[in-house]
Amino acid sequence: MKTIFLIFLLLKSFLSLSQNQELLSLRDKYCNKNCEFYSSQLSYVKNLPDFPTREPAKKNKLLKLFNIPLEKRLELFPFSEYDSIYVIKPNYLNDDKEPRDYFNEKYYNTKYLINKKQVKKFSDILFNYYEVNYSNFTNINRKKIGCDCIEREYPQLILLFVNNGKKNYIGFPFYAYNVENKRTSFSEEEFKSLDLDNQKVKKILKYFNAYNDDFFDE
Repeated sequence: MKTIFLIFLLLKSFLSLSQNQELLSLRDKYCNKNCEFYSSQLSYVKNLPDFPTREPAKKNKLLKLFNIPLEKRLELFPFSEYDSIYVIKPNYLNDDKEPRDYFNEKYYNTKYLINKKQVKKFSDILFNYYEVNYSNFTNINRKKIGCDCIEREYPQLILLFVNNGKKNYIGFPFYAYNVENKRTSFSEEEFKSLDLDNQKVKKILKYFNAYNDDFFDE
């Protein structure tokens, strides 16, 4: 049993590494006029110190730097493994704490299957947008996260990924700077392969009409 589990973990790691390499390859190929800028950003981020000593003068920006075509994006995880994606708007249950079973219907009041147009946009945000870094941390107001508001303990929406009985979810926002605050049933390797950051979370929430200014600094 231990051997099977180790093989499973190695396979997950390999899939994540393979996806990261494939995404890098696609971005190199489809960066078009942004190639030089993208290359300079990779070099900049690579050489950032581990612990910056002060707030950056500029905030990070999310830009569309790539034009990876839809058919190529759909070959990447999670679209390569899940044929249905649902948007779920959670209920607020005052007597319940994390972690929650978001597959249980008592935790949401609306659920709908996203259409082809929405899949196209969602995959575009994930893989064609890139956060231009001016620091190695995302500028989120930590004090707001620690408040006692019950609604703050809940995600604004859940994306539920389904295929032949296999189900996984991501709750947004998940606060990308802190691993412990990530709301997802994906493995760490799978989650990393999605290339999510807080700027993308903002855009995803806005697109699915669940954005709340109180969760983020402007």
